[in-house]
Amino acid sequence: MQPLSATQRAGSVPRWLLGLGLAACVPTAVEMALLSLGTGFFTDGFNSVVLESLWLLPVFVGLSLTVDAALLLLLWGLLAPLVRTSGMRGSRAWWVLLMVGAWLPALLAAYRYNVYAVAGDMFNIALLSHISVSSSSSMVGELVSGTSLLWISMAALALVAILVGTALPARLEARYPRWSRLLDLPRPWLSVAAGGSILLMVALLTRLPGPTAAQLRYGLERKSADIVTTWVLAFAADVDGDGFGPLSSVRDPAPFDGSRHPYAREIVDNGVDENGLGGDLSSAHAIFDRVRAPLDLHGPRPHVLLLYLESFREDLIGQELEGREITPFLNRLADAGGSTSHAYAHAAWTLQSRSQLFGGRVEQRAGDSSLIDDFKAKGYRVAHFSGQDESYGKSQAVLGVERADHFYHARFDMDRRSSRSTTPVSLQVSWKVLLERVEAYLDEYDAGAPLFLYVNIVDTHFPYVHDELDDILGAPPLERGEIRMRRAERVREGYANAAANVDRACERTTVAFREAIGGADHAVLVLADHGEGLYERGRLGHGQTVDGLETRVPFIVWGIGGEWTVPLAVTDVRGLLRRNLPLERGDGPPIPRFVPDPSRRILQYAPSLERPEVIALRGLDRVVSYDFTSGRMADEQDPAAALRPAVSAGPDPELDELIWRWEAARLAADRGQ
Repeated sequence: MQPLSATQRAGSVPRWLLGLGLAACVPTAVEMALLSLGTGFFTDGFNSVVLESLWLLPVFVGLSLTVDAALLLLLWGLLAPLVRTSGMRGSRAWWVLLMVGAWLPALLAAYRYNVYAVAGDMFNIALLSHISVSSSSSMVGELVSGTSLLWISMAALALVAILVGTALPARLEARYPRWSRLLDLPRPWLSVAAGGSILLMVALLTRLPGPTAAQLRYGLERKSADIVTTWVLAFAADVDGDGFGPLSSVRDPAPFDGSRHPYAREIVDNGVDENGLGGDLSSAHAIFDRVRAPLDLHGPRPHVLLLYLESFREDLIGQELEGREITPFLNRLADAGGSTSHAYAHAAWTLQSRSQLFGGRVEQRAGDSSLIDDFKAKGYRVAHFSGQDESYGKSQAVLGVERADHFYHARFDMDRRSSRSTTPVSLQVSWKVLLERVEAYLDEYDAGAPLFLYVNIVDTHFPYVHDELDDILGAPPLERGEIRMRRAERVREGYANAAANVDRACERTTVAFREAIGGADHAVLVLADHGEGLYERGRLGHGQTVDGLETRVPFIVWGIGGEWTVPLAVTDVRGLLRRNLPLERGDGPPIPRFVPDPSRRILQYAPSLERPEVIALRGLDRVVSYDFTSGRMADEQDPAAALRPAVSAGPDPELDELIWRWEAARLAADRGQ
């Protein structure tokens, strides 16, 4: 074979770059599809950032191709000695590189998105094509093992790669020998240097402050290329091995002390500030405040209906759409009893908020006593109805529903579900199915003992639309494909109609409850697990921030008197019921008194208590928060100076109080308090 001329060698450079670019398209296409499928990054953005500007799409695609090409270069530099030792050249080497470059993102993505396991028995091509355009809420945060499916898929991919890689490169080399040689990749050291440098530059570029960089970073940090880069940088900079360092997203207060890091557990009065915030936690501040009251086994025992609403915003109460009340029944109930706009979830996640309601503690565990035990101890019959699947997150054990006299949840009616998925995180039934089950139970209730009836209505959960919702408000039906930031008003109208359906469900449930108890003394309590962001802050969903739209919940009390101090948190409800429900009752239903306490502030966090990105103390008209990533405080009461300097500038009493409350809550969780 004749050697290549200088002209041919010069021409190999653009062809080589073209080949690398084409190879990078494989992981880019795979990961963009899975990113859309798993988070709605390019569409609705449920519980995630959404790429809201069209001009950012080509920027993201360009950066994605760049980092994938850089990762391929890096992989080639590491694999080149092995490939060349085997005598593999030209298109065969490219095939190996292409398969390895596609294998890594496919492997990582399979663990994170596992489409089949999340979609359950609804998995088919039609569903896949639909949810790839408009992602389902069931895809968000659902990390399932799917080990068998994963390894079968990987084995099948490897088999196809071997079969194709054996025949195709040989044919290409035989038919196009010159092109095969022109595809030779650069020297290994150059590949490693170039690939590593590009990955580092893009990683640093997308970590610059600003909303644009944040949107790009959200997508890129879910790519295998950025995962590898971040892991390598974090490992290299983590001198003390505690998982944090100078290059980690959260500042390490002690880079050379492995026992101290931002989320280290504080030890009371030991003279050491383990997390580098607020100083050493003293015993005087290690008390997490909760409303406590002894369980009174005597006194009145009115029947109690607790209506628990999923993803239901507080500002729906009293609101209208095109002149129609969204929640007419709840409005009347609030007017006849009492309500407050100062009730909050500690965190805008269903599992946490609901367990905190039942347990009255920040961290409820399986086997702990709950509201169910309180009512059982007072001689009540307890019936628990949920439109969700209570096996998700071990809710049955955490809430204590096995100790209820009657239990129903969505898994009992899987064939009548309103959700597409059958997985525990997603399974739901409509309010009509739920009401049918509640009414059937109440028809057989003999009123021999007072009844505590818990009903969880879920129709305001994403995607805010299903076939069994009635058109109550007259707005055009919301289609799944319309859930986009640019159609935020349509999304809010669809959500409002779902809320109107929930209001109707509350009314019919209350009517059935009152008929079943035959006009006996009773009480009704209405609240929600959390609110919902509807693109007002650029996000759709909940659980990502401590914003009032996500954490404020409706709180309506009818037929229970006494004092209810506000602001109140969901953890306060159990203690308040213990204290106020047994109070002597006069003629007619008692009226609650909501008493403002300007000094009281509610601890909030997102997304978790153990490793929050943000924590906050929320009062009647003010919220002070701390962002772990930026190291800054914010004060919602002072918009002109909302963002304070980094906390390293000096001690701040308000920051100290916030940090102490968070630390005390973690200690209380450890002790099961």
